[in-house]
Amino acid sequence: MDWKRVFEERAVILNEWVANNHEEEHSSIINWCAEHILKELGRKEPNRELVKEVFNIAKKVLSFEEDNPFRRGLPKEVRYSMNWLANRVEEAASEFYHHNSCMQFILRKRNKQAFKSGCEYAEYQAVLMIQRLRKMYKSGMWDGTIEGVKTMVVDSDD
Repeated sequence: MDWKRVFEERAVILNEWVANNHEEEHSSIINWCAEHILKELGRKEPNRELVKEVFNIAKKVLSFEEDNPFRRGLPKEVRYSMNWLANRVEEAASEFYHHNSCMQFILRKRNKQAFKSGCEYAEYQAVLMIQRLRKMYKSGMWDGTIEGVKTMVVDSDD
């Protein structure tokens, strides 16, 4: 596919986002980017690098929006559930680490190094949990909801 056509399609997507979100504070920036891309593409010899840079600005601004049309990955609801669960795991892991002073000598990373603090241990556990949930969501073992965690059937091998 021709690079010009790709950016024309992206400019159309940006314009659609502006039409649906004209009240948003970022809509004027996105609108400017879309117009500038189309204007540059209309020239005899458009500057490809300039078009890419302007599109990257729009993409960066949209990265803060929930309905970002260029976002890849997990749906918003699944990310919310994972973050909510990660916060609970972090709280519980921190309490567990600080429960007894011996824990700092017993609990180790996979590479056998000790954790520097209870906070580091808690963050590590939360990251591991997010990785497991992401894998379970993609394989269909988890439906992506907080309630769905209670009904999951997990193999003991994980």
